[in-house]
Amino acid sequence: MPLLRRSIHLYLLERHRHEASLSGFDKSRWYRLSLDGVAVNDEFWGKFMECHLDSGTQQFIDHCYRQSKCFFRSLWLLIMRSILKLFISSTSICGLLNCGRMFVFSDEQIERFCFGNQSSMRNCGTLLDIGAGDGNVTVKLAKYFDRTYVTEMSRTMRNRLNERGFLLLNVDDWHQHSVRFDMISCLNVLDRCDRPLEMLSQIRQCLQHSGGHLLLAIVLPLVQYVESKSNHQPEQHLPVEGLTFEQQVQSFWHNVLEPAGFELIRWTKLPYLSEGNIDLTYFWLMDAIFLLKPTNPLFSDVI
Repeated sequence: MPLLRRSIHLYLLERHRHEASLSGFDKSRWYRLSLDGVAVNDEFWGKFMECHLDSGTQQFIDHCYRQSKCFFRSLWLLIMRSILKLFISSTSICGLLNCGRMFVFSDEQIERFCFGNQSSMRNCGTLLDIGAGDGNVTVKLAKYFDRTYVTEMSRTMRNRLNERGFLLLNVDDWHQHSVRFDMISCLNVLDRCDRPLEMLSQIRQCLQHSGGHLLLAIVLPLVQYVESKSNHQPEQHLPVEGLTFEQQVQSFWHNVLEPAGFELIRWTKLPYLSEGNIDLTYFWLMDAIFLLKPTNPLFSDVI
């Protein structure tokens, strides 16, 4: 018992140290760019829209703090994850245990970034969210559209999406669907799929006929990881160069998105947040968010 008490005491001290570092972090750094070492004369930088820590983002962080205060819940989740990972994927575990919620953007950020003052883009028809997960992010976008379709590989997450009333499409042939999508969202999927360049081509083909937009998010610096494969390596590698976020986002635009046939409307930098675990209240990675449309759309020629 003394050894157990000492272990718990040391753990709590270490966690307190981590939390103090987290609370003292300057969160404005999430949204700012550092243009040292990049070609600042590139017109790409002129399309950047800076965001800020708003009430919606702060509410998610506060939610994470409330969750972290329940030590025994965190301990239970740790034990269950350790057992379940022997049988199912991490994504399915999160769906089964209803944990690990993700946060990409707030309602305010979606409103400003995707729609702005263009009222014609509101309630414009049909949304497709590729890799929708549990639907927590999809819900924020869905209110702007009449119908929302989703794709998802995890069976557990598909059940969650069904419960929310979203229309599920097959992950292999969604691009052959007869419905025209007014917006396709592909949020933190490209770096997790086996053939990301093929997916971009399929998205462009769909939007080229509908005249719709692509809302794309990708974590940078880039680390490609395919959960469903034993070696976790993708068949197609994204040709992204550079070490910093700024170097890689510029490379991602010029080496991937522009050659794939997309026109850039605007882009921004946001924290990709997730609920924490027994060690830390929440985690974050840095997302590059793009609003795009296909070059040379064909919708005006389609009856």
